[in-house]
Amino acid sequence: DKKLGKHRLLAGAALRHTRYDDNSPATEQVERTLLPGVFVQDEWQIGEHDQALGGMRLDWHPEHGAVWSPRFALHRHLTENQSIRAGLGSGFRVVSLFTEDHAALSGAREVVVAEELNPERSWSANLNYDLKIPAERFFIGLDISAFYTLFLNRILPDYDTDPQKIIYANLDGRAVTRGLTLQLNYSDGLPLRLDAGISYMDVFQRDA
Repeated sequence: DKKLGKHRLLAGAALRHTRYDDNSPATEQVERTLLPGVFVQDEWQIGEHDQALGGMRLDWHPEHGAVWSPRFALHRHLTENQSIRAGLGSGFRVVSLFTEDHAALSGAREVVVAEELNPERSWSANLNYDLKIPAERFFIGLDISAFYTLFLNRILPDYDTDPQKIIYANLDGRAVTRGLTLQLNYSDGLPLRLDAGISYMDVFQRDA
């Protein structure tokens, strides 16, 4: 972590070891995954009211090789009590078919992996508005967010093409999660704080 003028640089490394074992035939041999990674980011104070953040992460998976995950964010103070944030980033997830979907092991169907499976990938964008309303005897906080996440390479079981088989492949299309959230906070100096929130989500998937 180092500050250089209006820039604050952060770099690091991570090492994650996953050991998975359960009492099903899926793990007759214990699954072990070693996932090393490195990351770097730069937080830039553009002006008195604006900040930007950019970063990149690189993970090395033993089966899929190098997986890049970028991120970018902007933060602007509109007034002393108002701010707006926007962000964009990517992530990935490696699916273990037989430990996550035991249906492949509990029936008489033949399991078919139709292709070399790629990691599931997501791209997320969000926009957030934050308002603080301080008064002499109370405080109100309002937070509104809109978000959109696009999932690619979803790995889904196909039970319909052949009734004798379960066919696994990356989704040739996309899955989407999008929505809005609203949160309200109230306090008046007493040992009591009120929080109320509501979320609306629209989730669907589409073949190409």
